[in-house]
Amino acid sequence: ITQLEKYRETLEFIQEWNRRIKQKDSLILNWLNGSVQKVSIYGAGILGQSIKELLEEIGIQVVCYLDINAEYMKRDIPVYNMDMEVEDVDLIVLTIKQSQIKQDLEKKFHGRVFYAEELLTNNTK
Repeated sequence: ITQLEKYRETLEFIQEWNRRIKQKDSLILNWLNGSVQKVSIYGAGILGQSIKELLEEIGIQVVCYLDINAEYMKRDIPVYNMDMEVEDVDLIVLTIKQSQIKQDLEKKFHGRVFYAEELLTNNTK
């Protein structure tokens, strides 16, 4: 995937996020009742940073990023790899759609794990 495709993907995600927030039609809005307060994001790249900002705008705290390149990443919150000890969170958002990573995260962190695009659904599972 090229850098330009990443930017396009991120822009499309943000546009859809904003549309669904305005229409009050997304899983995110269900979280505002307090069931989700702390989140971790797998992927500290462009999409991960954008999701962090969007979640914080609606009052959800993003405590850290998880990334395989954690040792090279400098962000405004901690970046950990999956072998490091991480603060408990209510859920993890994946910025890449890889089922093996999702399964590994579900096992290790015993929490709910969502792909980024699932945030845009109105499914409350």
